[in-house]
Amino acid sequence: MSDKRHYYLVRTPEHFVSKGLVGVGWSELNFSKYSEVEQLIKEIDSSYGVGRRANQIRRFHSINEGDVILVPLPYRVAIGVAHGGILYDKALYKEDRANLRQVQFERDAAGNPITILREQLTEALQRRINVRGMTVNELSEFDTEIEELLKNQESGTSFDHANKSKSKHLELEKQFKEELLGRIQSGKTYLRTGGSGLEHLVKELLECEGYEEVHVMSKRAYASFADADVKGIKSDLFTSRTLLIQVKHHQGISGEWGIDQLDELKRLSNPEDPDFDLAFLTSASVSEALLERANNNNIRVLDGSALVDWIYTHLPRLAPGTKARLGICEVPSLL
Repeated sequence: MSDKRHYYLVRTPEHFVSKGLVGVGWSELNFSKYSEVEQLIKEIDSSYGVGRRANQIRRFHSINEGDVILVPLPYRVAIGVAHGGILYDKALYKEDRANLRQVQFERDAAGNPITILREQLTEALQRRINVRGMTVNELSEFDTEIEELLKNQESGTSFDHANKSKSKHLELEKQFKEELLGRIQSGKTYLRTGGSGLEHLVKELLECEGYEEVHVMSKRAYASFADADVKGIKSDLFTSRTLLIQVKHHQGISGEWGIDQLDELKRLSNPEDPDFDLAFLTSASVSEALLERANNNNIRVLDGSALVDWIYTHLPRLAPGTKARLGICEVPSLL
């Protein structure tokens, strides 16, 4: 353990946490073979292009034995202590998570990692966790709070009954969202085929958000390969803004074609009157490279997880027919 431990946020799939691991991408290169991080960054830049992600690589490479790792999970976080050096598992290449760190997470009687509800964190730490686009981030400014959370875990401090009920509710909510996303991605809903059904769902969600004049656009609305699928306008006493959304009904990981289409739309617009906002919505996952490119071009990105979060937020306002097409049956259940 180093004289002064550091604290890091590492975004990684939940099933890695169950195995006591955190994994990051850049899987073409084996991080464990590089003792000098700047040489590693140089190699990544020649293979991938580093952009503004170099500091994330430096942080992951510099994690030491005893440093504290916080992993954001849906509505919860897992906190553990780093153990050992960098590992590389070629079997995880397809997941783009081949570069790994071992982390010792406290576990319950059943052997499952103990997690903490996000609402038990300070508002400042919650805000930091919610910032998208960072796979590895520094959290040392929250060292006192994170150490207290670790001590509570190690001492077996239990949640009260209300928290247990809330935890069960969030578990059921998470299960619902995962199943709904799986159905949407695999085409096991009753939405219209060819992507049209998802576009009309997005139209209804925008109407729930208070957008006006919302409609699904013609495929020939723009010249060249520029394209947007759904248009909505939101106005108040002072402003009126148009939102244009490119919608992709995909499985797996979406490519950057949707961003290409929105970039072309922006190129064809009047630069002196950019009176619209752009968004890319996909039912699939997206890469860090796509997120970075979209952020650099002021394009908001919603992936499959964000889509089902959006659906869940507006469940009470969705039309009964829409819920039926999604296969949603609302029946009260007991915790």
